[in-house]
Amino acid sequence: MHHGPELRVVVVLCIALAVGALTRALGKRLRVPYTVAMLLAGVAAGGLLARFGDELHTLAALREGHAVTADLILFVFLPALVFESAFALDVHAFRKNLGFVALLAVPALVVATGLTAAWMVGLTSPALGVGGWAWGWAPALVFGALISATDPVAVVAILREVGAPKRLGLLIEGESLLNDGTAIVVFGLLIGLLKGAEEVSLGHAVLELGRVAGGGVVLGLVLGGLTMAWLGRTFDDPLVEITLTILLAYAAMILAEAVLHVSGVLAIVTAGVTLAGPGRTRISPRVAHFLHQFWEMLAYVANTVIFFLVGVVIVANLPLASLSSVLVGVGAYAGAMLVRLVVTFAVRPLGNRLVDTPVTTRAAAVMTWGGLRGAVSLALALLLSQQAGIDATLRAQILTVTAGVVLGTILLNGSTTGALLRKLGFTAIGPAEALAEARASEQVLAEVQQRVADADDDPALRTVPWLPVREALGARREALAAELDAARERFEAAAGEERERALWRRALQLERRAYREAYQEGTLRASALEILEHEIDAHLDRLEQGELAPPASRLRVGGLAQRFERLLRAFGPTSWLAFRRIAVRYDLARLVAEAAQRVRRLAEQASFDDREAAAHVDAAYRRYRADAKRELEALRLYQPEITAAVERRLAERIALSFERSALEKVLAQGGMPDSAASRARARLEARAEQLYHRVDRGVLPETADLCRETALFADLGEDAIAELASATDEQLFDEGEWLFHEGDRGDAMYIVARGVVEVVHEGEDGEEEVVAVLGGGDLLGEMALLTGEPRTAGARAATPVTVGRIPRRAFTALMERHPDVQEKVWAAHGRRLLDNRLRAGLFGEIEPEWRRALVAGSEVRQVGEGEEQWGGAGGHMIVSGEVEHGGERRGAGSFVEPGDPYRPGADARVLELPRPTMMPGPPGSMRPGSMQPASMQPAPKRESGAARD
Repeated sequence: MHHGPELRVVVVLCIALAVGALTRALGKRLRVPYTVAMLLAGVAAGGLLARFGDELHTLAALREGHAVTADLILFVFLPALVFESAFALDVHAFRKNLGFVALLAVPALVVATGLTAAWMVGLTSPALGVGGWAWGWAPALVFGALISATDPVAVVAILREVGAPKRLGLLIEGESLLNDGTAIVVFGLLIGLLKGAEEVSLGHAVLELGRVAGGGVVLGLVLGGLTMAWLGRTFDDPLVEITLTILLAYAAMILAEAVLHVSGVLAIVTAGVTLAGPGRTRISPRVAHFLHQFWEMLAYVANTVIFFLVGVVIVANLPLASLSSVLVGVGAYAGAMLVRLVVTFAVRPLGNRLVDTPVTTRAAAVMTWGGLRGAVSLALALLLSQQAGIDATLRAQILTVTAGVVLGTILLNGSTTGALLRKLGFTAIGPAEALAEARASEQVLAEVQQRVADADDDPALRTVPWLPVREALGARREALAAELDAARERFEAAAGEERERALWRRALQLERRAYREAYQEGTLRASALEILEHEIDAHLDRLEQGELAPPASRLRVGGLAQRFERLLRAFGPTSWLAFRRIAVRYDLARLVAEAAQRVRRLAEQASFDDREAAAHVDAAYRRYRADAKRELEALRLYQPEITAAVERRLAERIALSFERSALEKVLAQGGMPDSAASRARARLEARAEQLYHRVDRGVLPETADLCRETALFADLGEDAIAELASATDEQLFDEGEWLFHEGDRGDAMYIVARGVVEVVHEGEDGEEEVVAVLGGGDLLGEMALLTGEPRTAGARAATPVTVGRIPRRAFTALMERHPDVQEKVWAAHGRRLLDNRLRAGLFGEIEPEWRRALVAGSEVRQVGEGEEQWGGAGGHMIVSGEVEHGGERRGAGSFVEPGDPYRPGADARVLELPRPTMMPGPPGSMRPGSMQPASMQPAPKRESGAARD
């Protein structure tokens, strides 16, 4: 029966996985890295195929290496391996070291390409007498491009197995993920030179490098952003969320390489880093663990198959019988490593200027030795071997040498990297970590001994021979006691700063765990987790730079989100954004208080080893907890509606968590049939999803009531009040935030619903002066709205403030539809202006009774432009516009004496003061019939109302 190529694929996959399972078991015993063992298994399989391939017709193509193509590596294996590596990156650490990594990945790789080419031209020159090998510059440059890029597949696999330190592994892994884009574009340009079809110019090469690399990054950002948006709308659905990540990895490669012709690896790396950073909290908390496990499994399968196939291809394309091939292969390996050494140490001084923590000589040595070549180099060589326009002998030679270098770096470098790390001291455990490990082990053994003793007393286990177990545990504990004493002596001998730094790391690790546990339980918002993770990362950075003093606070909210909210305030309602911001502040304060208490317990335990360091940590977290408690109480005081909504949602989430635990407990006890259990779980998850997608809003004070209680609108009818309330947008401001600044265009007025607002005027000397303090029910900003002039004072929140914002458009429409409204508003505004001027000393000392009588008895009227007017019996105050009085132009707030003539300008309104005989007496220092202003100079205008009596 004839079978198609599909059977061959399945057979090879099954063989590779079976060999992988066996190899993994043997590799652990032999202490050989798994990828090295798989490569050796592939080489062995290739040798067997070469010997017995004729009898295995299904694997005949694999024996010749035809079954392994460049597209198979690039489009099948590479997306899974690169995405898994990028998705597992520590994005904060990667961003910190990006300067050094990019320096190695782009300019250093170009230099390495040229140096490798020069080495190969000399190695294959006739002077050395290598028969049949005489490379010119074109093939040498092509080989230099494909062999200079460290391979992310090989590097990541080896580094994880040998246990490289976090930062060192990040540098090597990050470089290998990024330099592929550079290698591919340079390789593509140089193939044209090798074919003789085109010339390569430096300008064109630079532009092409920018297009390919930049295009890959942009594509990765776009696809990553789209996936984040989709994941954000998906709740607790492992199948959908895992499928989206698979789609992201493979779509990035296909669109980049096959459609847009940009760097597929850079697109995958960017997409993976995007999802690992801001996108990580878009993944449902209960799905995140399964997602990481899935990608680890997928990477294991891909690594197993690809290194097995690489071994087969190496045997198929490495003519061991040719001595010249072996010599050139060994020479190429030596040259590649020498160039790697030169380039890494040459760029180190410049690269250290781009990062906070310099790369040491020891680290550079490991980076040199850890620059493995693997599947990517082999894929490019296979791609070259398929180019018909290049000499067949030359293609075979490049593929053969590439296979030899790949084999050498993986077998020799990969198998000895762990030993190099140990030799250079990278695997040594610090004194604080050793003491913590020994103490934790001692606690574990003590608990095990106690539980074994309890089991020994259990009648159901009376026949079990517990004595040997108890003796073994006792021996282990005695040995551990000696280790603990040695660790304690080593810890006490360490420097005080080193001990305190180690305690801070443990504290921050515990704090981070508390936040992540809350997020997993659904009681911490994703945006709050991102803020807290950033604060911890920043704190760790300070420790790395030798700064032991902790940050002043953990409650830092604002940044881009708050600036975005401020920008949107001018365009429409932003109460939904403010609600989210207050909710995040609540989450931050609540979790910081809880985590601080947990860390303080750790500090109490650590005080037995280092009292001074423990006291410093405890003091910092005691302050964090106190600040968080104050923040919670301030939110409950100034934002009670929003806080109540947040706490109600929190209660529902906690109740759901309790219900889920109770349901699982009932199911574990067999209290419900499987079919009923499925329905119960479905109902529970449906309610959880409904809560996840529900948009909560705090019920703010009724806007109509605020308008009705405001003096400016007190005389309006119910229809006008309702219309005004519907046009009012609730806004929230943090303490110290400006509602508006002096000189701003008056586009809205505000009603204070809750909190305290300071009206601030900047004097001629630049000093701020608080001219009024407003609270609930007060109005501010109406002067600029009525007159259209720039604001004459600013308004700043003295506490967290809730206001109703009435935009100019809505207010103007209200006055047009209700003609009586305009006059009432102007009258109220005129009286408010007079009240401000009287408080500021317009008539000098004046009793509150006289002030109230003057304000109540005053009337606003509009005067015709150019018509001569008289100051009346009690005098006039200019409310809007300007008038000509005594040869001068005077504006709002200026006073015209009783009986004085003046000529009003356009849109002028005046406030007529009552006759002195209508005033209650006696007025104190003000005499009836002789009302004279204390100063005839026009008073500085003030935005909004005055302080209360």
